[in-house]
Amino acid sequence: MKLIFVGGITRLYPKWVNTPRLTNLRKDFKHNMHIHNFNLHSLSYKLLLPVLGITLVTVSVLFLINLMGQQQLMETEVKNQLENLQASFTVSMNEREQIALVLAQAIAQLPPVQQAFAGQDRTALIDLLHEDYLYLNKQYGIRQAQFHLPP
Repeated sequence: MKLIFVGGITRLYPKWVNTPRLTNLRKDFKHNMHIHNFNLHSLSYKLLLPVLGITLVTVSVLFLINLMGQQQLMETEVKNQLENLQASFTVSMNEREQIALVLAQAIAQLPPVQQAFAGQDRTALIDLLHEDYLYLNKQYGIRQAQFHLPP
């Protein structure tokens, strides 16, 4: 057994500890555990810092460009959907307007309705159209049926 001083601690080790292989391992361990002073003026750091800076700026710019592109794409898609919805609503309203006009003209062209309207006979108009009104209300949601005299 031998007394060996390793890393500030004195220990008792067997003889085989001082073999050349283990001695080299201890030296490598001590060398690798040694904290090096970083020299910021060395060539590798002079090259590394600008490369890292340029990389960071490039990644940031690409991220922002991608973000703005995605935002513009979403805005365009929302705008297209709103335009399609507006067009669909307009078509639906025009169809309902046409149906209402056709229905009003069909009722106004009936001779008994024309006679009752000309005589301003409300009771006759109600008797003639009440069943039709109930059917239209139930089937199509028509809530009103009115006749107006011109001013």
